[in-house]
Amino acid sequence: MFSVRHLRATTLFWSSQIATVLGVYGLSTWLPQIMKANGYGISSSISFLAIFMLSAGLGSLFIGRLTDRFNTRKTIVLFYLIGAVAIFGLSFNYNIAITYVLVGLAGMGIIGVGMVQLGYITHYYPTKIRASAAGWAIGMGRIGAIMGPIFGGYLMANGSNTSANFYLFSAAALIAAISIFF
Repeated sequence: MFSVRHLRATTLFWSSQIATVLGVYGLSTWLPQIMKANGYGISSSISFLAIFMLSAGLGSLFIGRLTDRFNTRKTIVLFYLIGAVAIFGLSFNYNIAITYVLVGLAGMGIIGVGMVQLGYITHYYPTKIRASAAGWAIGMGRIGAIMGPIFGGYLMANGSNTSANFYLFSAAALIAAISIFF
């Protein structure tokens, strides 16, 4: 993993994992509060979180099937980009149906694709270091798990426009896409 041959990939996988988990934990922690602050009722705000999580699980199955048929790296990049656009789109107020679609695409494009990414990491490395590579990537992702809720809370506590959270988490998906692309 740390050899000259794999160091670049290791660094980029870690970067993607940190960004992904930052987006996952940040959105799953703050999505109901952000949506409530945007004027949606508490029941709608909680149902957004349910759609976000459900689309993540179903999305990972869908994305996994696509990676079996098409180029894995390009498919992962595409879905991170879809996630980035969907999360960014949540910074605007739409009717509830469009908002649900964006939330679903966000779940698929940050959590769902993140699950598929772990499979890509294990297949990228030679067999003898696959488990270590996946373990290290997951471990590095914990940095994002800590930072996501903290950054989201900081933005909420400082009276930032709720869009700032969506910009942050959209940027995380974009960073993940760029990391996997390279």
